[in-house]
Amino acid sequence: MKREKIRNVYMFDTQVENIFINEHLVSATGEQIKVFLMGLMYAEIGMDISDEDLAQSLGVDLSVVLEAWRYWIKKKVVRRSESGIEFLNLKERVYGDNHDCECAHQISRESGHSNNCGKDIVDKAEKQISADEFHPLIDRDLLNLFSRVENIVSRPLNHKERELIADFVLHMNASSEIVAYGFKYSYDRDKKSVEYIRKVIQDWVHSGYRTEEDVEKEISKYDQRFHVYKRIMRALGFSRMPSEAERQIMDNWMELGVAVGTMVEACGKTAGISNPNIKYVDKIILGDLAEKKETSSESQNGQTVSRKQIVEYVEKLREDEEEAAKERIVEIENKIPEIAKLRERSRKNIMELASVSGDSQERNKKIELIRKENEKIRESINSLLHKNNIPVDYMEIRYKCRLCKDNLFLDDGSQCRCFLEREKELRATLSVEDE
Repeated sequence: MKREKIRNVYMFDTQVENIFINEHLVSATGEQIKVFLMGLMYAEIGMDISDEDLAQSLGVDLSVVLEAWRYWIKKKVVRRSESGIEFLNLKERVYGDNHDCECAHQISRESGHSNNCGKDIVDKAEKQISADEFHPLIDRDLLNLFSRVENIVSRPLNHKERELIADFVLHMNASSEIVAYGFKYSYDRDKKSVEYIRKVIQDWVHSGYRTEEDVEKEISKYDQRFHVYKRIMRALGFSRMPSEAERQIMDNWMELGVAVGTMVEACGKTAGISNPNIKYVDKIILGDLAEKKETSSESQNGQTVSRKQIVEYVEKLREDEEEAAKERIVEIENKIPEIAKLRERSRKNIMELASVSGDSQERNKKIELIRKENEKIRESINSLLHKNNIPVDYMEIRYKCRLCKDNLFLDDGSQCRCFLEREKELRATLSVEDE
């Protein structure tokens, strides 16, 4: 069967328009060209191919295929449809009277060629902006946020920046104020790269900040920590500022509630070693804390739990809740089919937002139209939920800790403040089971 498929592929020729060669061959990357040509070949011979199979055939990662389709969609070389990717007739675009243009597969249909290529690719490309489980409601500030940030940076946002904003608002539940302030904070410090801005906003979101005031408080808190840093470094015999790794260790001490006097006392225990360092002090402090915790746990109820047990306990809680959220989504969509349609429209609208192009006036007009539709979608969903006595957050994942999303550890590897809470819960659970 495989041999027959190969024969079918080799027996046909793939026609590439000269307009494509002249207009896009130089500007597109090699990977983008590969994806286009391979997709076109399968489309012309009428063979379906999934995004995974296309990536495997080309020997590239799946992300390369998805990014390539987004590029060609933006260049208006292909377009999305319910059946998948449609390859546009570029001659019609350039010389024809129909500015919407006909599709290449429609023109070649007489010869029996159809184009069903890339439905999975389109779906997954769209989900790069949405989430694996897209939030049923669109944040009403998202569209206005684009304009707000453009005023901050004094220019139109590029595609990457719009994707960044959409990602934080829709995926990470970041507030509009935090996202906008992240751009302002970065630009005020002449740090304008997308990756730098992403790191700034990501750190704030993971820390649970929702307002500019939250960030300012943290900056003030850092000033207080700065004095602790200096005191500890002097106690170790250093006159320099601590490194990032050293600061993280000391921050962890403060998060655990270790008194400054205790820190200084632990530093004094390094007097007998030739090369005193912060990691040695860390072992002393954490060892003392572990010993006290174990003694306290045993004295309370004779029940002790390991770090591994706590991690496994929280993983089970998170998995159960994620599965429950999926079930709630299915439940609502089955109960109210209109909700499913509205969620799908919302997802497509968000994808369209990320690819809006043109001059400033044209782009703002398109954004405004999408914004109005999104508001109607929000109102419709709210109305349906209220009508059926369903809370608006019913389909969301209900994490016990929004800071780490029930992972126990933050992105920098430090332990989340919820760790001790989950430990108490697990100890209580085990204690009940033993009775």
